[in-house]
Amino acid sequence: MTVTGCESSSYREDEIVRFGDATCSQRGAVAAWLVEAEPTRSIEIPESLYRVSAVFLDSESRLWVASGGANRLAIFDERGELVTSRGGTGEGPGEFGFLGAAAPFRGDSAIAFDVRLARVTVVDRLGRYGRVLSIARGPGGGAMLNPVLIGSDRTGRVVVEGRIFFFEGSSTRDSAVVAAFASDGSSARQLMRLPHTLSYGLEIGGRIERGNPPYSPQAAFAMVGPLLVGAVSDIPALRVVDVDSGRELQIELPCTLSAVEDRHVDAYISAQLQESPDPAFTRQRLNAVPFAPTVPMWGKMIGDPAGYVWFGASSFVQEHHGHATTTDWLVADVEDGRIVARVRTPPGLVVTSIQGKSIAGVRYDEHGLESVQVYQLRRSGDSRADTP
Repeated sequence: MTVTGCESSSYREDEIVRFGDATCSQRGAVAAWLVEAEPTRSIEIPESLYRVSAVFLDSESRLWVASGGANRLAIFDERGELVTSRGGTGEGPGEFGFLGAAAPFRGDSAIAFDVRLARVTVVDRLGRYGRVLSIARGPGGGAMLNPVLIGSDRTGRVVVEGRIFFFEGSSTRDSAVVAAFASDGSSARQLMRLPHTLSYGLEIGGRIERGNPPYSPQAAFAMVGPLLVGAVSDIPALRVVDVDSGRELQIELPCTLSAVEDRHVDAYISAQLQESPDPAFTRQRLNAVPFAPTVPMWGKMIGDPAGYVWFGASSFVQEHHGHATTTDWLVADVEDGRIVARVRTPPGLVVTSIQGKSIAGVRYDEHGLESVQVYQLRRSGDSRADTP
């Protein structure tokens, strides 16, 4: 079998692991989990299902694909044959304004998240419409701005992230708030709140420029079994909340972050100037905007049902047709923050889900055409490898 990834099966005990610009060190070896070089499944997405917004496997190894462009939810069998495709644009039962995400639900059902209509549709194992949960109003009756689906727990509660905005002089800061909605949509309970991003507003060259400071941190969340895990990319720690009991823990990660130095600023400015149609104005803007003080540890975070979160290194994150992809990952145990493994995923693959011995994601060719792919994951030394 051909594999890609780290060359050895583990790092030496107490060896320092460099992860982008961060440095992680702990007692005990860090394993190297390996990903096959070739996918076990690759399906070219037809134009009728363009703009894939989610990919995941169910317990029958069927591949679910959410199309944000066509507002349809499709299921493919192990041979890559289309089992069903349901949905469409609209506001009626089983229709979507914008199908922004989908995720596994209880049994072999699924939830489909409509960003524009602020609602979650529950579908059965064949994608047939079941019921709708409104998430337009969060805890206390306030609106859930810019909602993002995080997932669900074993009782059927749906977990959603929203935003709260407030002003600091000429800048705008927003916080990420996560709420759990009852399975019938009747109530919402706040689970966690974390700072997200700081946006600036400056007058440059006679016009107002708005944006995020370079190397600006971000918040991310993931469901790992009954646990909601939250993290901010410039703080080496996890916030963990048990959705059932409400018990909350702060778990430190054994990592040290790097301050933004002249080399980071120079590299960022150089890259921006190369892509700018107006280099003179771009240089003026970059000389005026504030840079964040710390290089974020990671650029992406994904939950692993086996009890882990995966962090994609920020220095490896690149844009592929508007989608962030990274090849270098650290895997942390949500119970104690221990770094258990390092993984390299195939270049150009936008990883969307990690389930047992498989990872799934989307790949874009040079023309922007999409294919969904599944790769086998070999979890060296992991006692949880058989987690479904």
